[in-house]
Amino acid sequence: MRKIKFSKCGLTLLEVMIALSIFAIAGIASLQTCLLSTRHIQLVNEEKNLVLLSKIKIEECKAGILNIETEKSGVFPAPFEGYEWEMALADITITDTYYGVTFTPYKLTIRTKSGEYSTLTCLLKSGKAGEKE
Repeated sequence: MRKIKFSKCGLTLLEVMIALSIFAIAGIASLQTCLLSTRHIQLVNEEKNLVLLSKIKIEECKAGILNIETEKSGVFPAPFEGYEWEMALADITITDTYYGVTFTPYKLTIRTKSGEYSTLTCLLKSGKAGEKE
């Protein structure tokens, strides 16, 4: 009777399981990195929209399209329906002692579901130094 010799060229089950485990861990790490970068891109996009919309609203005020005295808040048109804006006098005043004039800048706030962005504008309300509103 002939003896059958088995070749030891193949991989054992343990080696295959270890290789699959390493591959799975690497795959999960890459997937998690991909998901985090996608979320980061969404946040950067949202911030970009907030800054862009605030610049648009300030330019509308400068051009006279928007009257700050009558319109203090509102919503943006499509495709930015979820964004609201509000214009109010800031809590600070700037006094020019040489000319005796006090300026109060306007604060523009853009709000969305995920947060808000506020900026002081170059639009000013002026008055005489020492005057109260």
